[in-house]
Amino acid sequence: MKATAVSFLVCALGVLGAVDGARAGDYDDALAAVARGDNAKAFAGFEAAAGRGDVAAEYNLGRLYAQDVGGSPQPSTAAFWFQKAADQGNPGAEFNLGLLYQSGRGVPRDTVKAVQWYSKAAAQGYSTAEVKLGDLYASGEGVGTDESAARSWYQKAADQGDPDGEFALGMLYAKEGQPQQQPSGPLTQVRFETLMDNVFGRARWRETGGYRTPERENELRAQGALTVPLGMRSSHSFGTRDAPGAYDIVVDGMTPELAARKLRSSGLEFKRLFPESTHGTQGPHLHVEPSPAMALAAPHSRLEALSAAISRDGFGMTKPAAGTAKNSARDEAITWLTKAAEQGRPDAELQLGRIYLAGDGAQADAALALQWLRTAAGHGSMDAQILLGEALAKGQDGPRNLPEAHRWLVMAVSQASPTEAANVQSAQRLLRKIDTEMTSAELNEVMAAAPSPTRN
Repeated sequence: MKATAVSFLVCALGVLGAVDGARAGDYDDALAAVARGDNAKAFAGFEAAAGRGDVAAEYNLGRLYAQDVGGSPQPSTAAFWFQKAADQGNPGAEFNLGLLYQSGRGVPRDTVKAVQWYSKAAAQGYSTAEVKLGDLYASGEGVGTDESAARSWYQKAADQGDPDGEFALGMLYAKEGQPQQQPSGPLTQVRFETLMDNVFGRARWRETGGYRTPERENELRAQGALTVPLGMRSSHSFGTRDAPGAYDIVVDGMTPELAARKLRSSGLEFKRLFPESTHGTQGPHLHVEPSPAMALAAPHSRLEALSAAISRDGFGMTKPAAGTAKNSARDEAITWLTKAAEQGRPDAELQLGRIYLAGDGAQADAALALQWLRTAAGHGSMDAQILLGEALAKGQDGPRNLPEAHRWLVMAVSQASPTEAANVQSAQRLLRKIDTEMTSAELNEVMAAAPSPTRN
């Protein structure tokens, strides 16, 4: 992990660490030390240069302390050096200071300050900060949900060629025009638990917070929890005990950030979703506010969840007339997701496959769908491997190809971690079904095939 951090720093230093000849010496020595993995000299060189007010040294010293280079991360010291560099207008430092305030690492958690620092970096065209602001406006964390503002920030980042901005913008367009189905009722706790079991695996996660009474909110305030101000209601106090407005969850073996990323890629829709740091008696956890759409169905497997995500997509419904808003949104989604996919994002490749697979009439393109799914599957996307296996087993683009379907499904099952074991149960069931349907020639082809297809 140290080598990874050092390699990442070298890339960052090449962009943000350039200094003129007059300031060479300690700083250049520190750059060279990072390149050869000499952490002690890297710290010494940056500290000497930073002590003279060198903004690039201050920024890179913050990066060293924020990561585990040379030992355990020291976020409070990182915040000190990021603050110094940010006060001199360094956009990387402004962005990283925003990250610390958003997560509560090294500084008190303060989403308002996080937004302020992200905004300063974004004002200088720092695309990563633009994406982060888009995420905050999309989730409503600290700023209130504003899809228009989210789109604007994603667009700014995408226009700079930022793959995260391109992907996020494409996903916003992909959600446009979806049919407005009405939920049959609120998302009950039982349904919520089923959905979380599908994503993380049964017994791999636990709920640490659900419905709260006003009295409980007051108790948490007394413990120092960062709940809403006195006189206001948090999202936890809406709904009922059987169907609360928000949940706090912890996933075994995952940080709240990783758990949030996995949920966002699950195809489920949320009102708000963000990681929270320790507060009161509660440790780090993921805050989840269900959306009404989550109450529509609770898929019982990962494969069914993928199929449900496709059936919910407006592109898989009735074919729209040429020039309609839905058709335009689909085209925009494909444009931006393609840009992101061309920069090597497997999640963008997967989404393109899903869009083309779910298209109706002239919009459907099974061959192109399988092309993108194969690319994503080759890049290690388990979701793409499962969906590709199902599509091939059904014969989405011509005759059924059971041997290839078998290979991709085996790959998905074999790479599943213990926390994902429940997610591939449907793939295992499909594999058993394929085994009974293959001819002798197809079985021989499977046996003779290489352990896995060559990755792109």
